[in-house]
Amino acid sequence: MTDIREPIVGSVAEFRFGDRYHNAMRIVRLEENRRVEWECLEGDDEWVGTTLVFSLESKNGQTILRFSHGNWRAATDFFASCNFH
Repeated sequence: MTDIREPIVGSVAEFRFGDRYHNAMRIVRLEENRRVEWECLEGDDEWVGTTLVFSLESKNGQTILRFSHGNWRAATDFFASCNFH
């Protein structure tokens, strides 16, 4: 379930997956049809403070999605697991 009260820069999007998993992401940047950037406020301890970026690019009639998850504090086993899965 996703809870976004108002999708504007500065608002918070919340994602819940049952009772076990919850993330809160501040919307940092929105560029229609180009880019969405979030900062993790709540979630797994290692995610808090990280940034997630979804970049869209139109090329040859198709849309390319590039995703990055940056600003990790350390390259831990959990970091490796998140990047592998």
